[in-house]
Amino acid sequence: MRNAPTVQYPVGCPRFLMLAGGVLWAAGTVFCGWWLTLEGYPAWRTPMAISALVATAWLAIHTLRHLKTGLLRWDGETWHWSEADEPGTEVPLAQVGVEIDLQSRMALQIALADGNSSWIWVEAQSLPSDWLALRRALFSPVKTRKRTAGMSEPAPMRMDVA
Repeated sequence: MRNAPTVQYPVGCPRFLMLAGGVLWAAGTVFCGWWLTLEGYPAWRTPMAISALVATAWLAIHTLRHLKTGLLRWDGETWHWSEADEPGTEVPLAQVGVEIDLQSRMALQIALADGNSSWIWVEAQSLPSDWLALRRALFSPVKTRKRTAGMSEPAPMRMDVA
């Protein structure tokens, strides 16, 4: 199998996530409205429902505003990340893992060399021409460099069946 192609892929605010969050919040609003129309409910129900709606709206907006945006790059050996608000500064990543794969969008966990990690969303509609190259780079096994003299081959894995 050949190595995965090099690829640069933009990471932005995912429309899918905004739409899903808006639909869920609207459904919660409809449910709260229905709940408040029921007769004989305690007085604490109204302030609690309104507080829950305000809190979930704030949480959704806060989360969307703090999503990472930038450029994810695979050079054939290492993944790199550059923030959108810090152009020109590129950081090598220790690891990139696919956490959710919905075919046309993916949630990735990126781990920096210092141990910090973050989630990013990538969508096919961001750059359709490079989507398949990105998927190949994410799912292909990483080829290791040639062994230097003196390094032994790893021992074969034993699988004992009891």
